[in-house]
Amino acid sequence: MDQCGSRIVGYPAYWSSFSWKPGFFYRKVNLRAENMDRDWKDGILFCALVYRWKPDVIDMEKVRNAEPRENLETAFELAQKHLGIKRLLEVSGSYAHCIAAIFPSFLVFQTTFLLEFYCVLLKWPWCKVDDVLCQKPDKRSIITYVSQFIRAFGEAPPVEEHNVYSEFLEWLAHACKVDLVNSEQGMYFRLRREFIEYRSVYNTIVATKLHFSVEELSEIQEKWETVRFNLEAAAASAEKRLPKPYSTLSGWTVTGQSIINTPLDLPSEEPHKCLAMLQKMISEHNRHFIDLAAKQAELQQATETGGLGGRPVAAEYVEPLRLRMTALAEEAPLKLATLKVLHAHYTILAYLYDLEVKMKLWRIPKDLLQNSVFAGASFKGIHSC
Repeated sequence: MDQCGSRIVGYPAYWSSFSWKPGFFYRKVNLRAENMDRDWKDGILFCALVYRWKPDVIDMEKVRNAEPRENLETAFELAQKHLGIKRLLEVSGSYAHCIAAIFPSFLVFQTTFLLEFYCVLLKWPWCKVDDVLCQKPDKRSIITYVSQFIRAFGEAPPVEEHNVYSEFLEWLAHACKVDLVNSEQGMYFRLRREFIEYRSVYNTIVATKLHFSVEELSEIQEKWETVRFNLEAAAASAEKRLPKPYSTLSGWTVTGQSIINTPLDLPSEEPHKCLAMLQKMISEHNRHFIDLAAKQAELQQATETGGLGGRPVAAEYVEPLRLRMTALAEEAPLKLATLKVLHAHYTILAYLYDLEVKMKLWRIPKDLLQNSVFAGASFKGIHSC
């Protein structure tokens, strides 16, 4: 590989599946990739992927002088630690033949999405460094790995300074410690307004996963969820004291938020158990949100005519409930869609699990199987006497 980029050839068709070209690394580290196998053996391009989005964690000058094995280990480790990119996947031959029999399109459409989908679906093992150090590494494995970067971050390199987020982080550190339930009402409304204002900043951080390590992202998400939970708890506490139907509508909304925010703690090693859990979640979701339109109409009518006995309620007390119910109306279909996708995912996993069990039985040596059948027949004969 010419690290100065002087050698340029026509790039193969699979480059277009990434929406990037051989000059992808050139402006950043003066490197060019002209194929998806040989050029990656020394590990420099893998390190360049990390450097492109996280230049502060890797020294490319040292990389150019290091051994290939060291480069590969460094690249895989840093990509997983700082960018959340899973280690390189290896397509197992036996599984590939199994998939080809079930899904013939796997052999036809070599898109990065399908490759990664089946790798994750079957939990194929991580590729060892030795698999890349061979004479010609597996092209599909490298495409699968590299595609994670492209889909996660796009083509453009990030802005390397995250000072723009310092104000948000300072606010978040303070907001997650505020006791809203025991604070005056004005504190709730101020914090809620700031929460809405900072939502776009938070969504940008979570969506791009740039500028922060995996540990930092986890901490930001945890603090954000704490603020959200505290706001909802304070609103629910205040709404309990409102006249009907506001208090009952608040209780219904709190239950809906609990359903939406229930974590998907699925035992992935037990697909059949996951299917049962997901079916229960889907049923619970449908039972509750079937009344969504009626509850929204009830709130609208109460807002126009007053609560029980026609008593008016100040808008600052009713508005948070209306906004939370509106948010539920937007989030409920998304949560249901997620549950249905996961249900389909684990349906396939359960099918493949059963298929693997049968394949193991087929692999039992014929003489051992015959002995087992004979032993079983003898056992039945003894007990029948």
